[in-house]
Amino acid sequence: MRTPIGHHNVHAFLRMLTGKLYDFFSNKMRSIITRYVISSVSMNFMSLVNKPPVLICPSEISKMADRGSESTAVYWSYKDVWDDYQQVSRLTCDPAWGSEFYVGQTTVNCTAVDDHGNHVSCDFNVTVVCK
Repeated sequence: MRTPIGHHNVHAFLRMLTGKLYDFFSNKMRSIITRYVISSVSMNFMSLVNKPPVLICPSEISKMADRGSESTAVYWSYKDVWDDYQQVSRLTCDPAWGSEFYVGQTTVNCTAVDDHGNHVSCDFNVTVVCK
């Protein structure tokens, strides 16, 4: 896997950070420092990439069906959905948002997937009652 930062960038960054002090290090010491910085940055980068998104489902939803009807369309909003590093590329629920829900209780399962395939799921109940 390629590291997100190349050696030249690290040398420039360290020189900027420490000023003339960096120039006094031997080549061997600079090489050790550079490898350490790249390793640390890569590990931090990977910990963000491998972290699943956060998805907070709504609490239980109760809805009343119209008189004479056995079902009603149900819509909801998510409490929260985000990812620390990449965007959430897919958010799906089964049954889907806006579906017809029949009288009784139905469990909805939602899943958020980020660009790297990390995923998280949550469930909530939708209860439909007759008027």
